[in-house]
Amino acid sequence: MTLFIRLNDIPANEKARELHEAAIYGGDRVYQKPAHSFQNIPGHSFVYWVSDHVINIYKNFPPFENEGRTAKCGLGTLDDFRFLRLWWELLLEHNLSWVPFAKGGSFSPWHSDIPMRVFWKSGGKELKCFVETKVGSASRKIQAQSYYFKPGLTFPRRPHKMGWFSVRGLSL
Repeated sequence: MTLFIRLNDIPANEKARELHEAAIYGGDRVYQKPAHSFQNIPGHSFVYWVSDHVINIYKNFPPFENEGRTAKCGLGTLDDFRFLRLWWELLLEHNLSWVPFAKGGSFSPWHSDIPMRVFWKSGGKELKCFVETKVGSASRKIQAQSYYFKPGLTFPRRPHKMGWFSVRGLSL
């Protein structure tokens, strides 16, 4: 067994005292885990504060990126005001230049429309030039293009506060 004491939320001037108390008296800052329990965690991270149940998920289930599944970070415009619109803001004749774009929105456990559109005329040429000018490389914000316009699911960076994992359908 390896002993871990978690003090990351303690102000620097109180860490010595908290460490001393935790080492002597134990408490909710002290964790004991066998070192080998981290071998199934990607990168072998010392995630000593997570429950054995969570660690066993990594042990008992294959990684997500397996059997044809993949996860990719989506498009970032660096200027949403310029490149994003809601579908009802667009004139009918301009709709072909604006394609569906899953970004944000309120939580919905059952169904969520994708009202956002991104300006993607000529394969996103204007957006790519703009991003390249801003950061020196369009590939830093316009990522995984080989996956664009394919069926997929999108989800927020953080899960909903009520614990629901909510995905949305087809996205750019």
